[in-house]
This record gives sequence, structure tokens and C-alpha cells, in this order.
Amino acid sequence: MACGHARGGALDWQALGRVHAQALDHYRATPASQRGAARTATCRMLKAAGADRAVTAPVAGITPTQAAAILNDFGFLATPHCVPWPLPERAVRRALALDPHRNVAHLNLGDVLRLRLQTVLSGGVDPDVQRAEIRREYQAFLQGGGARTLDMGQWSDPPPPHAGPPGDVCRVIKGYLDADRVMELMSASAEHLRIATGMVNVAIHSEGTGLAPRVVAAHEADGAEEVLAEGDPRADAAIVGTGDDVQVLILDRGLKTGFTVPLTGHPGCDLSRDAGKVVSADCAEPAVCRSLMASDDIHEVAFDDPPQIPDDALATRWSGAFSGVHAVASALVDIANTGRAVRVLRMETSLRQPDLCTVRLHEILGTDGRRLPDAAEQAALEKLQIHADDPLNPGADCYGETHYLVQGHRTLVESLQHSQSDMNTPDERRVDINERGQWRQLCATRSVSHWLVAPATTPH
Repeated sequence: MACGHARGGALDWQALGRVHAQALDHYRATPASQRGAARTATCRMLKAAGADRAVTAPVAGITPTQAAAILNDFGFLATPHCVPWPLPERAVRRALALDPHRNVAHLNLGDVLRLRLQTVLSGGVDPDVQRAEIRREYQAFLQGGGARTLDMGQWSDPPPPHAGPPGDVCRVIKGYLDADRVMELMSASAEHLRIATGMVNVAIHSEGTGLAPRVVAAHEADGAEEVLAEGDPRADAAIVGTGDDVQVLILDRGLKTGFTVPLTGHPGCDLSRDAGKVVSADCAEPAVCRSLMASDDIHEVAFDDPPQIPDDALATRWSGAFSGVHAVASALVDIANTGRAVRVLRMETSLRQPDLCTVRLHEILGTDGRRLPDAAEQAALEKLQIHADDPLNPGADCYGETHYLVQGHRTLVESLQHSQSDMNTPDERRVDINERGQWRQLCATRSVSHWLVAPATTPH
């Protein structure tokens, strides 16, 4: 057995370095879709070579810069299935201590701390201090020339300007909700938290087919369990803390109402959303969207004609997730505004994303309305940029839909996008026009919301 694999004696840093090079080559060669399992496997290779001991062992046989590279990668790759907390944090911190110029270590330390806070809120540790350190590490990475990552989100930005002062969890929640950054406050559990009935560990369970959240505290003294809060089916729950104020936050998936349940003696609150829509300032024709919002002079094309094409004929183009499409109705629509309408077929199918929903799709038919277009008809449609939904990349799903509109003598195409939490009210609207084969965006709208916070009138 190599010295680097022995549990006693001095750590063989050179052997660890060789394993590190091999392990990283293997990880980088792994397809992205398999990186999750490869991450744990690579971490275990490093751990078996002594990387966990390297966190505290004196560096010998390699340079501090080389040691920093090993420790930084070990902290990055560490998963709960490989090494326990706080070893990942300690590994990346030592990497920075050995090589302060290793800029990516700032990113990794920010990620490690963020993932830990999102997983568990630790009693006795001020979460505001944790969020501030995460912010500093991300800012250091960006200032060092690093590029913003998707996981980083807005964690590197200052707290929302209208968030309440630390220690007032309800006003803090309001500020983050208004800024669409509430995920930065949410932890999936809590440990070593002192509540009125003693020291507890708090977990959130999803109950039943509706996935209703149930927040349960297990007392450290005797393991006895206590239900702290329950939400309606398809609500979201989290532990939120600021200063010494820790509360359970329950939000419905429609993001229209919510409430908190205090855990550490501070008052709870009720939350409600006042939502509206605004038209983008750089629109070519903002009046179009304003008319839609006011239901003025624009109406939707009515699909009233019975379909003349059998579902079996559609199955030649629609397969996979959309293999169950069936024809509902059709209409003549002058999509390209040439004065010559094409036959548009409205179809429906069921899709799970992850909840089951009905998806509305559109297909362009041949001139007789009884079949799909032949090659010559398809070429003519392409010339005018008239497209049906694409089975591989449809313009509609559980969260998006397309409508054909008429304004005076013009035909417009409206695209709506819904959030996953609210299928009834669109978050975004875009209206385009096809002018004889040239598409042009006319206007767009987006949802804006302001949250109202009031002291809880009744306990939840």
C-alpha cells in the first residue's frame, strides 16, 4: 500500500498529487450527465489517498501552490456521501491560505458555504453573517476576473435595498420576495435550534400525493417529535433566519399568499402579493400590449371548424412526449398578413412537467385541410416564415402557449409564459407580427409584484 493511502504517519503529498492528477483527468472526461456520480467517486479517490488528512497536514514534497490545487479540488468535489461537514469548507479555506491568488477557490468557498446554508440552518450561528461571507467570496471571485455562474445567481449582489433590518425576519422576507431573491433566505432544515420546548433539529417532509409540507422538530433530549407547521398541498416550506429570529416560511405555489410560524419567540406574519403587469419601455408598438391588457380592440382567432385530419396522420410527425396529440379544431389564419390564409389545426395532448397538464399545440395543414403539407406547400410556407409547432422544440408546454390574434386587418401572434408556480396568470407576454415573411416584435409585458406583510392575526 502506498504511503499516501496509509492512515497513520506522515502524509505522502507526492502520492496524493499523482492520485489528484489521475482523478481530475477521469472527472473531466466524464459526460456532463454523469458528473453527479463521478463527483462522489472522484472525491472518494482523493479521500482514500489522504486528501482529508491533507486539510491539516504540513505540506512536504510539493509546493504550497500544488497543495492548494489539491485541497481546492477536494473541497469542490466533496459531497455528503464522501466527507462530512465542515471538511469541504476547511479544505477550500486552507487552499486559499496556501495560495491567496487561486481565484477559483473564492468561487468554491462561496459555493460550499451557500450549499451548506441552503441545506441546514445551524442554531447559534447568525445566518446574516453567513450570507455576508458568501457574498464577499463571490465578489472576490468576480473582482479577480471570474465570470458569474448560473448557481451564483444574485448572491454576490448587496441585499435588496428595501429588505428590513437584520433580526426582523418578516420585513427581510418581504424585501427579498419583492426582489425575487427569497431563495437566498431559505434553508431546507435546521439543527441545534433552541425553541420554547427545548433544543431541536427541524426537518421538512412532503406528505401525500399533493406534496403538502409538514415541518417537524425532533427533540435532541429524547427524540420526541413535534409538528411545528403544515402547509396546503403543493405549498413550499423553508426555514428562514436573520439574527436570532428563526421562523418557518410557508408559501403557496401560486406565490400569492404565505405566512410564517415563529420558532424563537419573535412575532409571525401573514404575507400576500399585489401583482400587476408592465409594458417594456423599448417596445415598437406598446399600445398593442396595453390593448390586450384592457381587452379593447383585439380579439383572438376562433377555432370553430371541425378537424378534417385523423390523429393517425398527425402521428407521422408527432411522437415521443407528444405522441398522444389529437386534433381539436381548425381555423383559417392569415399568419403572414398577405391576404391569403392558411389552415391552422389546434391540437391537444397531456404532458407531465412535473404535474400533469394539457398542452395546446398548432399544426399547419395542406391546402385541402385534410393532411400535412406536401413538399411544395412546405417550401411556400417556409418562404413566408410560416411555421407550425416543432415536435422537437414546440412553442408550447405546461408553462407556455401561443394565441393568434386579430387587430383590425392585422394578424398577430401572442406568446405567453407562465411560472411553474402559477398556471393561471402569465408572467410574460410577447406579441409578434409576420409581415409577408418578415417577423417583427411589437411589444412585451412582464409581471411585477409587491408583497404586503402584516402581523399574524391568528396562529398557524
